[in-house]
Amino acid sequence: MNTAQLSQVLLAAWRQRDRRSPWGRWLIAALVALSSVASVMLLHGPARWGLPAGISLVVIHIGWLLMAANLQMQNTPSAARFVPGHVRALRQAALLCWVACTAASCLLLVLVMPTRLLTWQAALLGSAAAVTFTMWSTRIWWLWLLFFFWGPLLGVLSEHLPLPLQAVQALWHEHQHLTLAAGLLGLAALMPAAFGQGDAAHRRAYGRLSRLQEMQRLFQEGHQATPAQAFVGLERFSRPFNAVIAAWREHVLRRADNTSRASLLARTEIVLHANQHWVYQLLTAASIMASLALMLGVVVAWTGAP
Repeated sequence: MNTAQLSQVLLAAWRQRDRRSPWGRWLIAALVALSSVASVMLLHGPARWGLPAGISLVVIHIGWLLMAANLQMQNTPSAARFVPGHVRALRQAALLCWVACTAASCLLLVLVMPTRLLTWQAALLGSAAAVTFTMWSTRIWWLWLLFFFWGPLLGVLSEHLPLPLQAVQALWHEHQHLTLAAGLLGLAALMPAAFGQGDAAHRRAYGRLSRLQEMQRLFQEGHQATPAQAFVGLERFSRPFNAVIAAWREHVLRRADNTSRASLLARTEIVLHANQHWVYQLLTAASIMASLALMLGVVVAWTGAP
């Protein structure tokens, strides 16, 4: 292991931080510290140590999310292909952070949660799964959509999958340590796989990641990504959006009338509002509603709910 190269990889996230607003980070850190100290001094019972542990758990995973995103941005196709040991250093850094975050999360959960509710084996496997999910979510953004949209529905769907769940529970109780070891090894193996080697698939993945960060920058600046930017590489899905937007523009231009105030305002909106035009907002809302309706339909069809 090249210790110097590994240290440079680990410190890159701190060195590349936004230096324009340092007081905001210090203020957040002060609020977190004050909340933890106040809970220890003022609260009683389980909440006295439970609240600081929960705050620490959130801080650990937010820090790991930022670190994982930085590691993914360091995994450029050119560096992976031409810099000796670069990918190996990234993978070693990811595994080191994976072990540290998993151990810290598990320790906090075990110290706070009663054994009858959460064993240390379950806490360890769950912490490792959460840390691994965070790494892959920085590479595949739609994993967060699956988590937020389908996560709450697992409780409903689990009632209609009794046999697989019973088989998993039986395997866990009968071979707990073996299952734990296999799960940890599998999750650990997923960490190095999150980094590309500079091939064509890596270039496509890094391009998607760069476009996602560009869209995040646009949102922070008060702009909105166009469908061409948001759905690049998914032309089949973006065609309906582009068709609706083009049809509206043609309609406005075809009915252009300089003596009509409504026509003037409609053409002005297209120029001034740009990506924040109401057509974009309407299409976005319609897409979200259609996705929710589709998921609700799947749940109703699966569960047979009225």
